Amino acid sequence: MITVYMIPNHPRCQKAIASLQQEEVAFCVRNLLDHPLTYAEFLAILQQAEGLNSLLSSNRRLLAPLLEEYGVDSIEDLSISQVYEMVSRCPSVLRLPITQKSGTIVVGFGHDYSTFLPRSKKLAIFSRYLQACRREEDKRLEANLPVEAGRYGG
Repeated sequence: MITVYMIPNHPRCQKAIASLQQEEVAFCVRNLLDHPLTYAEFLAILQQAEGLNSLLSSNRRLLAPLLEEYGVDSIEDLSISQVYEMVSRCPSVLRLPITQKSGTIVVGFGHDYSTFLPRSKKLAIFSRYLQACRREEDKRLEANLPVEAGRYGG
């Protein structure tokens, strides 16, 4: 089962959920404001992520007041337990959404989100993309515009 760790009204979280719903993929949502990560969950996600910096927001205005509370200038100056404490109190410091399925994790919402789609869904998306490319190529041919060699496999 896919789990989407999110906070309400977060634009990227909403996009991720809408994307999964559009593709009719089963998932569950975990609102981090109501149900913060446990320390064990945080460590497991941290281990799967590409380091602490990939897991945390790069928004300096968001992080600065929290770092000031700990009397440090950088997230690297905190212990893992202090970072966990900060994430528990203020989950918006995470780069959200965090989406997890059986050992695979995606931090944020982007093109690599297709990782969580079943193969049949990926093939359908790819087929729609190819059809759109062919329509574009046909329009260019009808208008006597050059078709970019190799762009669509031609």
